[in-house]
Amino acid sequence: MDKLDQLYQRAEETSAHLFRTFQSDEDFLDDAVVALDAEGLTTLSSQAQREAAVALCFARVREAAAGVDPRHAIPGLALATERYYYGDEELTQSLPMLGTAMKSAIALAWNNVRSPSPPVCVCDDAGLCKLVKAIAAWELLNLHADQAHVFGFGTSVVHAGGLEMLSDRDLGLIHAWQRYTQGRGTNQRTLAQSQQVVWGRFQEFQRAVIEVLRGASPRSMPVFRGTLFEAIGSLDFWLGLYVRFMLLQGVLRMRIAREGAQAAASLGITLFREFPLAFEGIENIPRDKVEAVVHNVFWRRPWYESRIDGPLANMWPERPAIRIDEDTFCVGIANVMDSVNNFIESAVMASQGFGDVKVDPVVFQTYVSRRFEDEVCALFRKAGFTAGSLTTRHAWHTGDDPEPIDHAHRARIPGEIDVVAWHPERRLLLVCECKVLVSPASRRVLTNVWSKLGPDDSKGFHRNLDAKLEWIRGVSRFGDATVIGLLVVDQGAFLAGDAQHRVVELAELEAMLGNLDQLSTRAAGSAPTRTG
Repeated sequence: MDKLDQLYQRAEETSAHLFRTFQSDEDFLDDAVVALDAEGLTTLSSQAQREAAVALCFARVREAAAGVDPRHAIPGLALATERYYYGDEELTQSLPMLGTAMKSAIALAWNNVRSPSPPVCVCDDAGLCKLVKAIAAWELLNLHADQAHVFGFGTSVVHAGGLEMLSDRDLGLIHAWQRYTQGRGTNQRTLAQSQQVVWGRFQEFQRAVIEVLRGASPRSMPVFRGTLFEAIGSLDFWLGLYVRFMLLQGVLRMRIAREGAQAAASLGITLFREFPLAFEGIENIPRDKVEAVVHNVFWRRPWYESRIDGPLANMWPERPAIRIDEDTFCVGIANVMDSVNNFIESAVMASQGFGDVKVDPVVFQTYVSRRFEDEVCALFRKAGFTAGSLTTRHAWHTGDDPEPIDHAHRARIPGEIDVVAWHPERRLLLVCECKVLVSPASRRVLTNVWSKLGPDDSKGFHRNLDAKLEWIRGVSRFGDATVIGLLVVDQGAFLAGDAQHRVVELAELEAMLGNLDQLSTRAAGSAPTRTG
């Protein structure tokens, strides 16, 4: 049995051990609770206590990670992660914290990779389970501290099975957060378009990528038509996709050669000693340019140091090829596909601390933000409203021909209005600002989103909406109308708290429009909103 055979066998054993352990372990945080209890930190009533609990748990993580051999830990964790996310739905639902903990364990285990030889590490699967459990406790308490910093939580208690919130208000916020995170995958704004053309028409898409790299315009590619890909001109973006496709095809070929054709349709990992990339079809691109992009799919020390203080679970999808010793690499099949989706998402959404490529902001504005506004308009039209955007030139785009909207005193509109929806029979007018938000993956981003949507109004969302409401009350056409202002967001409406204006997601907006009598009554009984 050669080295790769041994590593494959060990990965299977490690993955099976992890699953057996966690499927039978209902008290996932029991070890952490013992350590926290010794320091009087199982009941958390202040931010200082929460931060102390996080620090203690992270010290336990570092201690556990120091004894992990990356040559055995990373392939086993990678295989278990693939099967957790794409195979064992029951375990995914019962232990939602396990997936990110295993991906974070990959990141921490990689720190033990050193050339020419790693430090002396143990290869015990029990030690690896201890690391994953320690990470799960640390990540849970770290998230809790972040949320408490923003939401102002009261007292909570750490149990072996999780966190107990003693306040109904805090518990409601936690439930809202859980509903939000459970839908995170569906909230990837570019995911639908990626699935439609990348994975739905993969061969055609790949050929189109090569044609673009040869100099063709993305707009000339039929497969890109109507999607965000037609507007992306960044060479680095197309090279990033090309290299990930070559990686995927290379590891699939090696897996088929090793296990047979049936392996192409199953989850798993590929271990190899050479990167199987052939520069086919893009000979016009300088080799050093391609190699620089190739480096961006492999874990390298400078990149690692720049990411290790951020969300650890993001690191493997960002760079899917991991060196586990001086000459061996590990790749997860499904994770490469996830890497493609995340590469596209981060490039378009300009996610901070994730990805090496950002495309022109007009792509986001046209293919994500504007399409979200179109969805909002569609809901209004379905409910019998005339709806569309109102430009700074006072043109209301409700159909083929924009309608002029004039202010009674010729005042200029204080900025474009994303959606103006008018129900003439009910004399009901809704003025909506639509926002596509970055997912709050860190305290900084969570605080930023909270301050934008909530009473702090740090970006002036509510203040700007006030100005637009004041302006539209002076439009003669809408005289004597009931005027309602809304912020419509694609996710995370609960983060608004007690904001000045109501903040809703699409599902809540649709429910509101299903009961216009109630909507009109509530609006009429609120602050003065009638035109005069």
